[in-house]
Amino acid sequence: MIDTIPMGRSMDPPPHLVREQMARILASPRFTSSERLRALLRYTVEETLAGRGESIKESVLGVEVFERDASYDPRIDPVVRVMAGRLRNRLAEYYGAEGRADPLRIDFPRGTYVPQFGLPSSEPAVPVDQSQRVPGIAVLPLASLSPDPEQEFFSDGMADAIITDLAKIAGLRVISRTSVMQFKKSSIPVPEIVRILDVGYVLEGSVLHAGRRVRITVQLIACPPERHVWAESYERDLSDVLRLQSEIARQVASEIHVRLTPGERSRLSHPPAVNPEAYLKYLQGKHHWHRLGSQTSIREGIACLEEAVRMDPSFAAAWAEMGEACQMVARYAYSAAAAAKARQAIETALALDDTSAAARTLLAMILLDNFEWKRAREELEKVLAMHPNHALAHLCYGELLIRHKDFEPALQELELARSLDPLSPLMANQVGVGLLRARKCNEAMALFRRSAEMDPQFVVTQLHLVLGCLCVGKYDEAIQHARQVIDTGNSVTDMIGMSALAHLRSGRRESCQELLADLERRKCDGEIVGPHILAALYTALGDHGRALDWLEQAVEQRTFVAGYLAVEFYWDDLRAEPRFHALLKKVGLPED
Repeated sequence: MIDTIPMGRSMDPPPHLVREQMARILASPRFTSSERLRALLRYTVEETLAGRGESIKESVLGVEVFERDASYDPRIDPVVRVMAGRLRNRLAEYYGAEGRADPLRIDFPRGTYVPQFGLPSSEPAVPVDQSQRVPGIAVLPLASLSPDPEQEFFSDGMADAIITDLAKIAGLRVISRTSVMQFKKSSIPVPEIVRILDVGYVLEGSVLHAGRRVRITVQLIACPPERHVWAESYERDLSDVLRLQSEIARQVASEIHVRLTPGERSRLSHPPAVNPEAYLKYLQGKHHWHRLGSQTSIREGIACLEEAVRMDPSFAAAWAEMGEACQMVARYAYSAAAAAKARQAIETALALDDTSAAARTLLAMILLDNFEWKRAREELEKVLAMHPNHALAHLCYGELLIRHKDFEPALQELELARSLDPLSPLMANQVGVGLLRARKCNEAMALFRRSAEMDPQFVVTQLHLVLGCLCVGKYDEAIQHARQVIDTGNSVTDMIGMSALAHLRSGRRESCQELLADLERRKCDGEIVGPHILAALYTALGDHGRALDWLEQAVEQRTFVAGYLAVEFYWDDLRAEPRFHALLKKVGLPED
């Protein structure tokens, strides 16, 4: 506990003591890696010490600290609110750890940007009351009561939509779709699910879709101890299904005693109208491409989504979903056509609904892949200001920070994303890759192995296990993992490249050169071979000129891997090359 002392009273600490305390804070590893937080703290403290605290307004901070122009409007761009929230959280972490014994505190009470300077209280610290935590909720997959198993896409889509609506509420922590889908048709009791997901509430129920009618029954359960909080049944026309989903989300918030902000209430009270047939195609499209089982399933998903927007050109969510599917193709098939299609779909979605967290996050992903770092950061900060439960936005923000070697806050963002989607192999993998890029290889390997336990067939995990084995020197294991994936026919060229690297590092140079020749033949035959793979191999072989030729091509093609030039371990031997420094400068990444 502290006694806070607003500046201007006779008991104010002397300015030199405040500046000494600020120096302690800024020297902490929690702050050294984030120049924007450091700038915000310095500016507000110095202005307050100068007696200009009353002039510290959101509009002023946007211009003076965050380099917005004179037209800056905080109602549109929430960067100041987002960063002030991060500063409050970082200060709380600091004073809960290395700053616990500091002689002075600097705090930012909510509702103001004017810091308060206080002395530690002599009263004993009060333990954190766990009941004050933000309540967590998991929306379990809704059971389909239709006799047709092909109708499961509808019940899954309904649950996903309720998750999306609940995630708009800042006063809730909402577990993402990937993690709750692990419990589909599961016999695991609710108390155990609550323990695994670390939540206090579970929403479960069933859906029956027949023709134009939809019947949904839901019940809210609290644990521990297990008790039924609320239950309701609804029957509506298909055209009213979006309104029904929002109504359920509002009722859940009410039953958990979460107070909605005016903005949240407005977003949940005015869902868009949608063509019912288009909505069914949209749900089918999501169902197909989210399986990610093959290129065929992704193509089927995109085809359904194209049909949905043809039926209803004003259907923003369908445009956003199509953009996400096309962006997946663009990233992993290195397809410029798919990238252009993704961007067009996402920009259309935002033109129709500029509050869409999904569309704005996807736009940020595209901006990241095009090295537009500042705009990407601005878009992600807008999303997180309105949708703090958006796991993908936290993931992308972490990826942005990783690319700029801002490792500590990056890993915090990635862990936050994983806490919102704790059973997702993809999230575990992304945190693991972040650890690899921060050179925390053993921690990364532990996550990759955990991800493999969740889903042994997930190709991304196998690829990252190969990378991890390369980092920790387990070359034979890397070759074994690569061979297992190559034998399935998935991600063949990437795996051949990683296997070649493992052969070379284990002293089998000839085998590496044979695999490299195989990759080059495949590329000539029209197979997709990422230029970064060839760059990595030529780097390892010591042919820096050819390696840089391929890296320059990767940058020119805007392959998403080129955005990690500053941090990928397999380009370390190129870092002294002037051409490599020129590439870092070209894409706007740190050169040290």
